[in-house]
Amino acid sequence: MTRRPAASAPGRTVAFEDHQKIGVEKWVARRADRRPGVARDRLGGSAAANRDAVHRLAFGGNPTRTTGRRFGSPASGYNRAGDHQRNDLPLPSPDLKQITAQTLAYYNQRAEEFRDGTKNHDVRQNIDALLRHIPGLPPFTILDLGCGPGRDLKVFASLGHRPVGVDGAERFAQMARDETGCEVWQQDFLRLDLPDAYFCGIFANASLFHVPSAELPRVLRQLHASLKPDGVLFCSNPRGDNVEGWNGERYGAYHDLERWREYLTDAGFVELEHYYRPTGLPREQQPWLASVWRKPAP
Repeated sequence: MTRRPAASAPGRTVAFEDHQKIGVEKWVARRADRRPGVARDRLGGSAAANRDAVHRLAFGGNPTRTTGRRFGSPASGYNRAGDHQRNDLPLPSPDLKQITAQTLAYYNQRAEEFRDGTKNHDVRQNIDALLRHIPGLPPFTILDLGCGPGRDLKVFASLGHRPVGVDGAERFAQMARDETGCEVWQQDFLRLDLPDAYFCGIFANASLFHVPSAELPRVLRQLHASLKPDGVLFCSNPRGDNVEGWNGERYGAYHDLERWREYLTDAGFVELEHYYRPTGLPREQQPWLASVWRKPAP
């Protein structure tokens, strides 16, 4: 039986991938089609400079510059392995409160705009990546972590599964309930209250990168505990050089593959696969890192 939390908590960790009127993937593809010289005039530098150019043009900011702080990334270069020094010092409490409150306010104020701008965004590649790794026969009980107005909840339900949504934004949670008829819990990622060993899969599409790095190990352990044995976690995040900070009114932490693997492995997950998005483009034009993880059976 599904357990509904006793009280709602403010705040939301939310996704840039879903919050642009033109998704990042469509933006990159459209820009490449419209301006074949983009690889020369915008993406012709070092790998780090190329990644920053894509991120700056797509999100309106640069994660390696003034608004953020590095946590264990090399001083220069990109995606280098074996050169990490984790910074697990917690952010002061007022900063955590600001992160959740400010992001929640931003999206509650723009709920309709977000819904209209993302309703046709196709993430079926990511949905398929989750479903193909869940063992057993469907239907599956799936947690949509950061479900927004319910676009992907509707897809899971249409496929015959039993999705449950989680979102911290009050307006998003109500939109998702009204749109899908699914159960939706209003919870902030930093104060999750999830049932133990309940979900067959968790779909965290462009959401976990809003969790501050100091809080990420705890949040991942909570997700691990909420999965059944052999359950599967899907994640999609904008990749980066292990930096975090404010990007406008939203907070983000941008990990490379090596750092992301460390966090997930430390939380008890085993990697199943990873890929970069959008498909079919040079790596410097693929700002999204998708990965799939299993909770091993004891």
